Parts: sequence; C-alpha cells; structure tokens
Amino acid sequence: MIKVKHSGHIGDVIYSLPSVAAAAEEFQEKVTYYLHQDVIIGTDYDGGIPKPAISHKLAEFIKPLLDAQPYIDSCVIFDEGPNFHIPINCDLDQFRELPINHRFGHLPLHYMHLGGMFFDYAKPWLSVRGQDKNKHYKDRIIVGRSTRNYDTAIDYAALKPYVDAMEFIGTDEEYEVMRRALPKIKRLKVRDAYETACVIASSRLYIGNSSFNFAVAEGLKKNRLFEMNVQSQSLMPCGNVGYFKSTSQLLARIKSALA
Repeated sequence: MIKVKHSGHIGDVIYSLPSVAAAAEEFQEKVTYYLHQDVIIGTDYDGGIPKPAISHKLAEFIKPLLDAQPYIDSCVIFDEGPNFHIPINCDLDQFRELPINHRFGHLPLHYMHLGGMFFDYAKPWLSVRGQDKNKHYKDRIIVGRSTRNYDTAIDYAALKPYVDAMEFIGTDEEYEVMRRALPKIKRLKVRDAYETACVIASSRLYIGNSSFNFAVAEGLKKNRLFEMNVQSQSLMPCGNVGYFKSTSQLLARIKSALA
C-alpha cells in the first residue's frame, strides 16, 4: 500500500491526484490518502494569511470523492493534532517548498517533482460511477466563479441569453456576486465533492475560473471554458478546454462549445 498525506487546500488535493495515480500505476499498488486537518499554512494562495487549510468539515466534504477513485484504497482524515506521526511514502505538502513561483505554471506538474513520475494531463484523473450521473443536468451549463483569481474585465452579464440553461455552483458569497451579473441564475447545492463531480460530469458544459469546482472539471476533463487571469495563473488546463480572457471571447467560446 502506498501512503501519502496532504494538508490542503482542497483544490491542491485534487491537483495532487495525477501524481498519486501515476505512482499507483507504477508500483501496482493502491493508495491510502491521508487528509491532515487543521494545519495552519502561511501561503500566498491566501494573501499570506495563515489559516486551517483543511477543516474537518472540508475533509468530510472531499473524502467521498477520493474514496471513489479506483487508484485510492481509502481516504483517511487525520485529526490528532499538528504532528503527523504515521509513516508515509510521500508528503504532498512538500510541493510548497519547491523553488518555484506557485502563482504561475501548472499546479499538477508541481507534484510530479516530488515523485518523479509523469502523468498525461490531457487524460482524466477523476471519475464517477455511471449510475451516479444525473440526467437532469445533461443539457445544463454549470457555472462556478471564485471571488479570487478572476478578471474584472469579463462581464458575465453577457451570458443572459443562456441563463435559463444555467445553474451556479459555489459558496453563498460567490453566488451573490454572480447574481449581480445574472440575477435569474439558479443555484444548485451539493452534499459533498463526489456529488459535485457527478453534477459536472453529467452537464453539457462547465464555465469558471480557478477554483475547487474547476479543479474537479479539470480532473474529469469535462467540456469546459476557463477564465484566465494574468495576475495569478497557476493552472494551464489541457484537453477538451476553451480559454477566454475577454467577454467577447467568452461568448465566442460558449457558442462554439454548444454548437
């Protein structure tokens, strides 16, 4: 059994999985993935403000998605304090110590440096069971926009012609911000990250910027449109993806994606 651990954030956990999958394939062993909760990490991802990277609530939220992956034997929440004492094969938190600019590049590749094994990032590393897909979403456009890493020049109000086919996924704050541009957009709520993956996998299209939900769409390689932000671009999606850096590009991409 391969044993790894991560202290978050939950988006970083998702982007660590290609390297975890590569290790599982290389050694023909499944993985025990430890989530180390409540570890305070000072990081520029949070504007330098230390805070618990994975709370118990977030750990419980993401655990079902990790448990569902065929290369993972089990996801275990470690809640015994800041000192992790279980022997492991790889400490995935060490990616933060690499001599790189974490605000740029391609986050999944950072983890490759820890184990030295390559994964074809154009291929999916997340999956859901076919019976768990929801037919309700097969013609729906799922939108998720974080209040971080967004481009203020992009006006989502331009998507009003499509709003009846859209549903928003995200936090209360993110939803209220999106409603300023699209007052009629509906919101969907999910129980956990596995349900998030099922919704996105079931949908016709996903639109969003860098966030946990986009990380899920990226792992699934779902048909998706990615909002770039030149100020902080730690992700370069690949495979079945369209980029946009302006409102006009967003409109062009969505027309093409739905054609």
